[in-house]
Amino acid sequence: MKAAESHLELAWRTNMTNLLCNAFFNSHTHYRVVHTEGIDNPDQRISQDVANFVVTSSKLILKMTSTIFNTVAFGGVPCSSPIPGPIPVLQCPLACCLVVSTA
Repeated sequence: MKAAESHLELAWRTNMTNLLCNAFFNSHTHYRVVHTEGIDNPDQRISQDVANFVVTSSKLILKMTSTIFNTVAFGGVPCSSPIPGPIPVLQCPLACCLVVSTA
């Protein structure tokens, strides 16, 4: 699983870096940024910002995906309780909230 995550992050970083570098080097934008605005190493900043963005975004997406999966996978377990009465009805929403809050 970790290898797949790393592969997807690398592909995302590569595509995003290529897109931003192409936009940066088109129509002499790089000349204006380096010589008139005095920004040091803009290409290095692009690659660092892309790396930080991709790592943070992928962690967020994986956390949201695992939370949704856990809610769907384990949310119905208390609802299938053999105990008759109001206890299973109260257990189901409570258990779903616990699964979401602990994930």
